Amino acid sequence: MTALLLSRHAAFEVDSADDVAKEGWSVIVAGPVEEIDRPLELQRAKRLSVEPWAPETGRTVAIKTAKVSGVRIHRNGTSRGWSP
Repeated sequence: MTALLLSRHAAFEVDSADDVAKEGWSVIVAGPVEEIDRPLELQRAKRLSVEPWAPETGRTVAIKTAKVSGVRIHRNGTSRGWSP
């Protein structure tokens, strides 16, 4: 966690694949990282019902979105990317 905060920048990727339909997608969010440590921000984060990946650290971080990109892969092998 300390290394992540010291790097001050991170990317987060979410993917999904449908084995039956032979389709899928991927989205990447990148930007500066900051620790969430103010009580009101922590309450807001908790209301989002996000599961922590490293609950033993007791720390919460956020990526301030600077870039979003993604791709959808179709059954016929074509793909369509997206990036603002």
